[in-house]
Amino acid sequence: MRNRTDQPRVHGYDRVTLIGRGNAMPPELAPARLPRERDRHTVIVAADPPLDLPTLTALLSHHLPVRCASIRLVLSEAGRVGIAQVIADELRIEVVAPSGPVMLLPTGMLFVTAGEWWRFRPGEAGERQGARQPAPDWERLLPLHPRVLPPEVRATAVPAGLWLHDAEPSVPPLTAALLSLPVDPERPTVVIGRPGGVPLPPEPVHAMLEALPRALRRRMLLVPYGAEGGTAHTVGEWLAARSGGTIEVAGGVSELGGGADGGSPPLDSDERRRWRPFARRLVYRAGATPQVTQWRDALAGPPGTAGVQRVDAHWALEVIRSGLWLRSADDESEQDVIRRLPIDDRHPLLVLGAAAVARPHRALAVLETVLDRLPVDTTGVLRLAVTRPPAEADVALWGPLVERYGPLLAVVGPGHLVELPGRPFAEPEPEPEPDPEPTPEPATEPPSATEVERQDDVPARPGIDGARYTGAVFADWRFEPLPDWEPGQELHTPEALTGTTAPRPPARSEPDKRAPADPVVVIWSVTGRRVTDTGPPAGEQVRFAPGSRVRVVEVERHGHDEPVLVLLRDTTAEPAYDAPEPSHDAVPDRRVRSALRRAVEAVRRTPETSTWPFSPGRGYRVSR
Repeated sequence: MRNRTDQPRVHGYDRVTLIGRGNAMPPELAPARLPRERDRHTVIVAADPPLDLPTLTALLSHHLPVRCASIRLVLSEAGRVGIAQVIADELRIEVVAPSGPVMLLPTGMLFVTAGEWWRFRPGEAGERQGARQPAPDWERLLPLHPRVLPPEVRATAVPAGLWLHDAEPSVPPLTAALLSLPVDPERPTVVIGRPGGVPLPPEPVHAMLEALPRALRRRMLLVPYGAEGGTAHTVGEWLAARSGGTIEVAGGVSELGGGADGGSPPLDSDERRRWRPFARRLVYRAGATPQVTQWRDALAGPPGTAGVQRVDAHWALEVIRSGLWLRSADDESEQDVIRRLPIDDRHPLLVLGAAAVARPHRALAVLETVLDRLPVDTTGVLRLAVTRPPAEADVALWGPLVERYGPLLAVVGPGHLVELPGRPFAEPEPEPEPDPEPTPEPATEPPSATEVERQDDVPARPGIDGARYTGAVFADWRFEPLPDWEPGQELHTPEALTGTTAPRPPARSEPDKRAPADPVVVIWSVTGRRVTDTGPPAGEQVRFAPGSRVRVVEVERHGHDEPVLVLLRDTTAEPAYDAPEPSHDAVPDRRVRSALRRAVEAVRRTPETSTWPFSPGRGYRVSR
């Protein structure tokens, strides 16, 4: 004899019928929280063990309201296994049922995971209705399966919009943080990455989002999850520049209320994220610098205005997307460069402008005060950046900061950060005793370029050879004959070659003189020498001696064949191998490729060079 507590029970409420077993119902199904629709009756089936189809159909025929013409059947996968169609045919009513597991969220939304709602009518085929109920305004525009989905990216539907993550595992679980994200009725939220997952590069993410309908990609909210802050900001800037829309980027999932501990820092349980960003939300618009709209103050004390806190009467600390900017209180002349500096998930930046570098005595005293007042989680991983390298006479002043926070980073070109060599900041070595023997006159013939290249202490000759330059160099030359441009290929330069530390923007009034088959070449210099400062926007000029060796680390192609961007690594200072093994170059290639990629992304984020050398998106292909 069956226990009475196992018998099906039907509970009727206003526009809702609840079917279960026994008198006790799950607490999340409290009558006040049940979803209701104006023109449709909701039927929630929460029986365990499940009811068979004849029993369910009989209960509905007896307990549905009189003249009920449409129901929403909240029963997981009822729209996939034929249950909904049978009920619609037998009861002659419209049935809306899910094709996958259905969840009742605390907000009252009914969300179908790995599926969507389907509408069934007697004798008719089913019709898709979207995954969310109530449906936000953008629901009908968001495709269930994206039209463009690069192999590095997987897309999973979440109540607030889309979740883009890496391909492993193929179906990651929906966490409480993702399910509790607030749903904006006017625009979708795109979550990028996952804690502990493989970081997503910006190119495939941008390609996927760019293929969405124009109304969606012109207005959306991007949210990094895990250590994807840099990717979210880069993609947001690209979308705004190319679509002319308004893209917002939040500081993290926790900043929007996701997760059980809403008051915790937005670290999103990922060890790669070492600091808590001060900018909680930024807005990207075409042709404008990123605008910080929500922030947390870096210093205790009076709150800031528009992300700016006064340190004293003359200095201010401004929140930027990459960290903080210490500047004169009434000087924003460098805002276009500094506010565009890329974010680093591992290290916040504290940027000092040209005015601070020019007046180091006063600026460094203010800087010490600021550093003492910053949070510990920030100062422990902080990096210092300057828009102009310090003068030789001020080296001793910067020495203690370099020892504490590492070599200074210098801003070169459109937001490219280059680590200044540590040797200029070291204590000067005592000069050797003079040679009592008479010094012979120097030879009239200058030393060869190879000799200059191998002698670190050769005095610089103005206009010919200067200090070594380590960083990205944008080539002004082409190879003859044109190489095949395959990753791992070793090349030799038969003659002296030059480049600049920042790309020259294409002249709008003159046609492009570059041959169609010539890609843009960027090389990571180790042995190149500074020659002259060409001034903005090209920066310094760098010269490579004849016989220099370079190695191809990445080739970006448009379509199948045409190379548009080649990344090279300067290998002149390394021993040459007759038959190099992959292990010899795997780690250096990966590090240089990552550094050059950051430089290329910084260039593409700048409006003047946003299409340099071509816009990422549909049709891109990268060889490594």
